[in-house]
Amino acid sequence: MDYQGYHRQLMQQLLDKVNTIAPFNSESFSEQDHAFVTRLTDLCARTDIDEAFYSEGQTLLCQVVACYPHLTPAISRDLFWYFSGDCMHYLSDEEIDMYSQLDEMRYEAENRGASFNMLEAKQDLKTLH
Repeated sequence: MDYQGYHRQLMQQLLDKVNTIAPFNSESFSEQDHAFVTRLTDLCARTDIDEAFYSEGQTLLCQVVACYPHLTPAISRDLFWYFSGDCMHYLSDEEIDMYSQLDEMRYEAENRGASFNMLEAKQDLKTLH
């Protein structure tokens, strides 16, 4: 799976999880809750990945941490790195180092015209340390 597809899958998994947890799994949730889940659904459905996409992703992930802390464990650490910006505050220094190495590996693979599998690369890094 390619880099973008991998992260899209993680976003969809987050949306699926959100829809099973309070307050989103009940018929009566607030307008703010409804707006949040609608924005997350829209982000997952977007096909264009531009600056606005990343900005919206950062905003939504930070909103989870601030407004729905019980959902924070459902966010893959990979998404915090992927959306970067303010999301970086939620990563440890060790995680930032790991993701920096993964980015270097991805850029090297892309420059060689090779495919890059994030899951395999993460596993390779874990065996090296």
